Amino acid sequence: MKRTLLAATVIMASVGASIAEQDVVSPEQKRDIETIAQKYFDAINAGDVQRAASFFQPNGFVVGLSGVIRTQGLADYFDKVHRMGAKVTLAVENIEPVAGAKALILTGNFTATFTSAPEAKGVLVQLYEQEGSDWKLRASVAARMGSIPVTPTVLEKIK
Repeated sequence: MKRTLLAATVIMASVGASIAEQDVVSPEQKRDIETIAQKYFDAINAGDVQRAASFFQPNGFVVGLSGVIRTQGLADYFDKVHRMGAKVTLAVENIEPVAGAKALILTGNFTATFTSAPEAKGVLVQLYEQEGSDWKLRASVAARMGSIPVTPTVLEKIK
């Protein structure tokens, strides 16, 4: 979890500008990003691996349980996910602007069910950058929520 949060922080910092440049996402931008995110997960759920990979910029990447997967490896990665019988749903929590709203960060919660693995729930952070009039994914970072009960001994081990 700490590594994923660090990765998300690095992604946000790589944009190179503070949220203060524009602190409001327009309703149109919000609708656009929510629509793109839904289409992205629809493509993953349908096993349309080329379409899922097409949402990314050439220098885009995914960070997940398999580590960092660059754009050129995304179709293979999505194919593996699809062969596990994955069906993913996303509940968008927030969309924030960075770089004068030329980039937007989506945060939300996901649930993934599989035919050959246990259900996974977690958080998702995606960085979208404007490319002309379109939005493309630069990074998608998923952190699976553990099922470890949080007791004082567990918390001490984490420290």
